[in-house]
Amino acid sequence: MQGNLLEQAKLSYESGEYNQSLNAVHLLLSQDPHNVSGLNLLGVLLLDEGDFTKANVTFHEALVLTPNDHRILFNLGLVALYSGSLKDAEDYFNQSLKINPKSSETLFKQGVVRYGQQNYVGSIESFTKAKELSPNDPAIWFNLGQSYEQNQEYNQSVSAYDQAIILEPNYSKPYYFKGRIFSYFSEFNSSAEVLSQYTILEPTDDRGWFLLSQVLEKKGDTNLSIEAIKKAIELRPENDDYKRYYILYSGDYNTFTIEEPTIPLSWVSAIVGSFISILLFTQRRTFKE
Repeated sequence: MQGNLLEQAKLSYESGEYNQSLNAVHLLLSQDPHNVSGLNLLGVLLLDEGDFTKANVTFHEALVLTPNDHRILFNLGLVALYSGSLKDAEDYFNQSLKINPKSSETLFKQGVVRYGQQNYVGSIESFTKAKELSPNDPAIWFNLGQSYEQNQEYNQSVSAYDQAIILEPNYSKPYYFKGRIFSYFSEFNSSAEVLSQYTILEPTDDRGWFLLSQVLEKKGDTNLSIEAIKKAIELRPENDDYKRYYILYSGDYNTFTIEEPTIPLSWVSAIVGSFISILLFTQRRTFKE
């Protein structure tokens, strides 16, 4: 009976019927309060609801019963990660990997945490191990590229972005960051080509249009640059910095009214250039018996 309840709870969770899953797991735990798989699933449900405190308590109850369960240690790492406690998250992921070193998902999350701590050498190590186990996961390759870029290993970064694009041609983020790297090294033709593809995939991202406008201006395509900056303004009309660039590129002082600048125009590129996308957190949950 208890096995049936656990299977019912798992199937309901995996099909997105979270209330039914929660009811089944509560019934299971009322009959068997020490059922580790039931406690693990309850913790995952609480984690998905954003109740990190209750999820943490529930996973610790399970950990007392099975101290060397890599599933529980991994999920405690998730609680710490989503709560912003990066050091604790890395500790839990490290413990989980000692028990189950071949988990690409745990290695991925370890890499995310290390990246968040600006330990880019460490995140490169984690993502490299993860992609060796899951070579067809574009998110791993993208985040490996991010880590290489932050570590100023630009050739390796572009190669990782390329692999992410090969695996998922409509995955937009690698195009943006690859285009940005090309612009760093004044490879404006390549940068414009890649960023144009990004704006096709993400036509409502004003930052993509803005970066494309800068690159087009630098390669001498002023008319196209003006069209790109106008698109950025259309998407984010409250951004006066975009309007200043429009005036700079077009010489048209009449189309837009803007406030006096609060920062020098020369700073804007640096500010935009410092934009780092939030790393992709996969939401996979695996229940291992």
